[in-house]
Amino acid sequence: MKSISCRDMGMDCPWVGKGETLEDLAKQVKDHHMVEHPEYYEDTMRNMSDDEIMDMIEPYVKEE
Repeated sequence: MKSISCRDMGMDCPWVGKGETLEDLAKQVKDHHMVEHPEYYEDTMRNMSDDEIMDMIEPYVKEE
């Protein structure tokens, strides 16, 4: 199981995502940011491909 938190990515947010793959986490991160951090999503993530999002979050992913 893999996990990622908004806090680890520098946000003041308690959200934690969990999934089996990096792809699972990338979708969760994207969906979460669209709802909870729309300005960051619009400024940073909106035009990113799934691969770019995975590259961005990978350093923050923890193995459980």
